[in-house]
Amino acid sequence: MKVINEIWQVSKYTLMEFLKSRVLINTIFISVAIFIVVLVASEISYGNPQKVALDLGLGALSMSLFIIALLMGSTLISREIEERTIYIILARGISRTSFYLGRIFGFAIALFINAFIITFFVLTLYFLLGGSFNSLLIYSVGYAYLSALIILCVVNFFSLFTNVTLSVLYTFIIYVIGNVLNETIVLTFVENRPFLGKVIDIIRWLVPNFSILNIKEYVLYENDLSFNYLFFVGVYGVFFCLVLMAISSFIFYKKDLE
Repeated sequence: MKVINEIWQVSKYTLMEFLKSRVLINTIFISVAIFIVVLVASEISYGNPQKVALDLGLGALSMSLFIIALLMGSTLISREIEERTIYIILARGISRTSFYLGRIFGFAIALFINAFIITFFVLTLYFLLGGSFNSLLIYSVGYAYLSALIILCVVNFFSLFTNVTLSVLYTFIIYVIGNVLNETIVLTFVENRPFLGKVIDIIRWLVPNFSILNIKEYVLYENDLSFNYLFFVGVYGVFFCLVLMAISSFIFYKKDLE
């Protein structure tokens, strides 16, 4: 119970820190901007306005959450060390592990609030234009949030042993690789070179496969996905987060804070 209480206290502190910042206000402005841009684009496009709105809206949601997780996650721990506020918190008897997990969970809640606000504007426009409900919509939004959580864990992992700039750069590279893995493995160039194929297979185990978390195309064209597949994708994303959190927690526990 003591550990859970410590994690909760740090999470609350992190969430309050987020609510006092301008990020939430910026998210609302971004959401309104997305609403207006998507509305105009859907009106002037030749395609189905509902699909155009949903396509652009879900894309904007994923990109916005990615940027928020990337930029804020890179300073989630390092800023506390630089400003030396971490010493005050640790002096109260809170363990490093509890502090780390509390920061992650607190920002995960903050990220959820951002996702909810942007999703509200995107889906409001979609339904105003006559869009119909599809259960895959919920999964698509959920997986966009899960992808952002993975980004948060990845950038936080790198920030423990590099500076902010490099941690952002490395995470961006991981994100790009994770989005092209499925397409790369089926290229003729790769298929004709077995060794290269094996290397990519190894990379697929080490790098989060963001492409399987992106089911936007299935939502747009109303294609069904089995519950087993959706469940597997969700477990895959959560598993990656837990592994990264465990490794990062250990690194932070051993890290010299001086």
